[in-house]
Amino acid sequence: MDPRARRPGGLIPAPVVLPPNDRLENAGQAILVRDGSVAEEWDELAGRVPWATPQHYFAWGASLSSSFGYLKIAHRLFCIRDEVVAGLPLIRLSTIAPFTGLYSQVFHSYGGPLIRPDYLGDENLLRRISDEIDRLAVRHRAFEVRILIPPHAPKAVARCLLAGDRTQAFPRLCVVMALDRPLDRIVHGYRSSVRRAVMRSLRRGVVVETADAHLARRAFPIYQATMERVGGTAKPWRFIESLVRQGIAVPFVARHGSRLIGVVILLVSPRAAIYWISAAVPEASECRPTNALVDHAIRWCHDRGIPRFDFTTTIRQERPGLTRFKSQWGGTSLESPLVVRTYRPRIQRVWSSIEPAARRTYAAWDRWRASLSR
Repeated sequence: MDPRARRPGGLIPAPVVLPPNDRLENAGQAILVRDGSVAEEWDELAGRVPWATPQHYFAWGASLSSSFGYLKIAHRLFCIRDEVVAGLPLIRLSTIAPFTGLYSQVFHSYGGPLIRPDYLGDENLLRRISDEIDRLAVRHRAFEVRILIPPHAPKAVARCLLAGDRTQAFPRLCVVMALDRPLDRIVHGYRSSVRRAVMRSLRRGVVVETADAHLARRAFPIYQATMERVGGTAKPWRFIESLVRQGIAVPFVARHGSRLIGVVILLVSPRAAIYWISAAVPEASECRPTNALVDHAIRWCHDRGIPRFDFTTTIRQERPGLTRFKSQWGGTSLESPLVVRTYRPRIQRVWSSIEPAARRTYAAWDRWRASLSR
């Protein structure tokens, strides 16, 4: 890295290469850092962290790794006295050299360290997590690390990630609806236009049902067509199917007569549901299928005791209509900062300029490859 490279706020310091020994003594306690490659162990930790999102669970990273050849799990666990106290979920992006990055933020997903609540005040542990991010970045020659902090994460998580001169935070907002209250209060919080749209959908005969992988596959072309229409890139079916079969993604479909006219897919965990994929056929817009789908999904989550419904962060490329749609369901706007650590700024700038085209090219190649296997 060129030590003269600048960023707002000063020079980027050269990375410090930490010793290869993964055991460091902090305040009389040894913190052991090791791979987090066992699903059961990882998910047991996630289950003990109140702000864990569906994307923190092992199935998310495993599905990314199995579905995309350029993404690999790089999870780390932190242990004190042989007890797992924290985890750092990371995905390594490795394309052609020199474009290697580390992310807890693939596809705008939530990430960041999972820290047991009884260890949030351990400043030595927080520093060790921060140091491990730098150490892995050096090991993998990553040009950047990106982490999107969930809105309910405690301040200690942000403090851990924002350490160091090479770090920047970019503000983002997301709409989160509290579901741990009576259903009639939740519905009363919808804007009147949303309630009317849901009622119109019912009067038009739209039927919404929870779907299995087979039915979701039938609705997948609706999503593909929607993404093409808005200029986006559809996630491949194999990735969605992997998440559905592992229970971390739950699809809902809307029918009008015998025709499928809409689909919504949530990411779910015991403490949160995330509005992930949404699509509808444009000719059915008068039937308001998306309103009916979201209303059904909210009720489904409430019935299962899931306390939060997250409409996810608003990003620069998001369509204004979608942003307005998310704001109409009575949720609260919360901060969810994107933390970026830059290690090789020149490469980062090049990647930022070519990444959209590279993503579209990969998607087109992937569709061509999938068509050959049919």
